[in-house]
Amino acid sequence: MARRYLQGLAQAGDCRFAGMAAVVEHGCAQQFQHFISNSPWNHEPAVVQISQDVDHLLGGKPRSCLIIDESSFPKQGDRSVGVTRQWSGRLGKVDNCQVAVFGVLTDGQRHVPVDMRFYLPKRWIEDLARCDQAGVPESARKSTTKSQHALDIVRQARARGLRFAWVGVDAGYGKEPAFLRAPDDAQEVFVADIHKTQRVWPQAPGIHVPRRPSIYAAGHCESLQRVRFRTLPSSR
Repeated sequence: MARRYLQGLAQAGDCRFAGMAAVVEHGCAQQFQHFISNSPWNHEPAVVQISQDVDHLLGGKPRSCLIIDESSFPKQGDRSVGVTRQWSGRLGKVDNCQVAVFGVLTDGQRHVPVDMRFYLPKRWIEDLARCDQAGVPESARKSTTKSQHALDIVRQARARGLRFAWVGVDAGYGKEPAFLRAPDDAQEVFVADIHKTQRVWPQAPGIHVPRRPSIYAAGHCESLQRVRFRTLPSSR
C-alpha cells in the first residue's frame, strides 16, 4: 500500500486520493485514505534510514552542506493538524496553511530532504479538544519555535552520523541572535542570511558607562564665548 500510495503521489496531477488511485494499478481511494489516516506506524526508523541512504550519496564531500528552511502547505479547511492563518512562504502572504521546518542535505548539485519538524501553532496547543480530535500525540503538544526545530534538525543530523561541512539558513533564522549563538557554541560552521538593517560587530562589544563630557572643555568654552558675544546688547 505504501508503494502504491507513493506511485500515485508522484504521478497524479491531482494529488487527492481519487486522482492518485486513478493513475495507479489496483489503486483504491478508500485504501489510500485508511493508509494515511489510520494505519499505525513509527516514522522515526524511516527518517533514519532515508538520512543514512542520502548521506551515502551526498555526504562527506567538501561541498556537502545541510540547508535548513521552512515550507508551507496551503489548506482550505480547519481540521488538518496545525492548520491556521499564518505566514506562507510559498504564497508570499499570510494564509490558511500548515508549516514545517525541513533539513536538506546537498552536495551543490543534488538536494534531498533528510528530516522534517512540524510546526504546531500556539492556538492548537491551547485547544486540547482539537488536538485530541486530530490525533496529535501528547509529546507534540508543546510550544516549539521554528528556530528550535531547526537546531534540533542539526543536532539530530550529527547524531545520526550525517557528514556535512557547514549549515545554511536564511534571514528568517539569521535575524535571531540566540539562534546564531547556538551553532557557534556547538562549533558548527554555518552561513546565515541577515536583514540589511541588522547590526554586526566584528568583535564582541563591551558594556561600559560612557564618559560624560565636561562643560569646561576648551572647545566648549570657546563656543560659549562666541554665543555670549553675539547676544550682548549694542553699546549705542
